[in-house]
Amino acid sequence: MIGIVDAHHHIWRQADLAWLSGPMQPRIFGPYESIRRDYPIAEYLDDLAGSGVLRSVYVQTNWPNDRFEDEAAWVQRTANEHGWPHALVAYADSALTMFARNSTASHATRWCAARECSCTGMKIRSTVLLPVPTSAPTR
Repeated sequence: MIGIVDAHHHIWRQADLAWLSGPMQPRIFGPYESIRRDYPIAEYLDDLAGSGVLRSVYVQTNWPNDRFEDEAAWVQRTANEHGWPHALVAYADSALTMFARNSTASHATRWCAARECSCTGMKIRSTVLLPVPTSAPTR
């Protein structure tokens, strides 16, 4: 069997996302009442059961920009505990030294192994940050 990678998924804690806790607003993805709650990795993995997905990539969920490190650290802790996700795409402001062009992103290594943190403009909307391999169980 050829394995499948879910290359774009989300998990979240409602308390971290003002847009899920605040007043309902028109969104490009339509009504979202049903997701105004926590969606933890355990539920995501239950939703995947039997699908053939063997790995996944978490994509940022619009945490406040000044908390991007908190988001990446939370996803890393989740990966350490559950073995999922296997990579993440997180917001990063390239104006910060750690994400400046040609940076080694050594600051980021406290919670991830950043494979590439270079950019071509003043701001980078997302950077792929791969969680450090973990010995946690996988499905």
